[in-house]
Parts: sequence; structure tokens; C-alpha cells
Amino acid sequence: MIEKDMNNIKVILFDVDQVLIKPPYYFSAELKKQDYNNVEEILTSFYTSKEFQECSEGKGDMLKEIFPYLKKFGWKEKATDYLYQQFQFEKRYVDQNLISKVDNLKKQNLYCCLCTDQEKYRAKLILDDLGFKDIFDNYFI
Repeated sequence: MIEKDMNNIKVILFDVDQVLIKPPYYFSAELKKQDYNNVEEILTSFYTSKEFQECSEGKGDMLKEIFPYLKKFGWKEKATDYLYQQFQFEKRYVDQNLISKVDNLKKQNLYCCLCTDQEKYRAKLILDDLGFKDIFDNYFI
């Protein structure tokens, strides 16, 4: 058995999805409630695509790449509207208990960092709109 010695820990890394933001279901289920059809299948095909991987690596633009997929299930607004609505949905599920623990860990002189794979638009929302850039000592996206 490995003995855990907190005195040796200097840095703690936190991921975003299902750690700091924990919605009970995907945003696609929210869209399905709004009578969009095949949303989960279509969005899953995007989020597992080469195009999305390139967006995550900074080689593609999420707004441009996701729009054809949005049109497939009948989205009539702009891609920015989709991303905004998705983020507003996810924003409701920030684990505030964990955020307060981050503050306590920092008070114990532990260096707390955000470490996550995100495309640039979501990264900006996470850092700026949620204020994660002010909560964590540093971030690696």
C-alpha cells in the first residue's frame, strides 16, 4: 500500500470537465428537450472528429468547424449563440465546493493549477467568465 504524505505534495492539477464542471447530462440532452432531433449523434460525430481535434490543438476554428454540424440538426442561430448557450448550461454546474477547497489548498501553500484540453473559445470563457484565471495559481490549456 502506498502511504500518502501530503508534505511532499507541492502542486495539484485540476481538470475542467467532470471535475470542476459536472453537469448531470450533456448539453445535447438540453437541446433535445427543445425539440432538436439527432442532436447527440450529430454532436458526438463532431466532438470525435478530426476537425474538433484540430480546434483543440489550435489549428482550427471551432465556430467555423461546428457550424455545419449544427445545421444538420436544425440550428438556425450563429455558432457563437450555440457556444454561449452551451456555456450558460455548463456554468450552472461548477462545483463550488471544490472551488472553495482550492482556496483552502492555496492557503496551505500548495500550488493549484488548471490543466485541461480545451479549444480557444471555451478556454477563454472558463478563464475569464468563470474567473478560473483568478482562482488558480496558473493554468495549462
